[in-house]
Amino acid sequence: MKPENVKLHTEELVLRGLMPGDRYPIGDVGEREIARRFTELGTPSSRQAQGSAIERLGGGMFEVKLGSSVEAIGLRVAQAAYRGLNR
Repeated sequence: MKPENVKLHTEELVLRGLMPGDRYPIGDVGEREIARRFTELGTPSSRQAQGSAIERLGGGMFEVKLGSSVEAIGLRVAQAAYRGLNR
């Protein structure tokens, strides 16, 4: 898989049960991690075949341990999003 030019725009990220003030730091970590995944792992093969825009990407649900850092949560967000691209 070779990296392609990808433009990612997150309109809405739903994270229930977290402090409202953590949303931007979590989003920032998630954005950096998803960029790293595209750079290191490339575009998932399922997306290469489909191409074009994705209207909505569901990453599914995941749980985080009480007291998890925004970095740990942001990584989980990116993992879920990247995994969602393979559906």
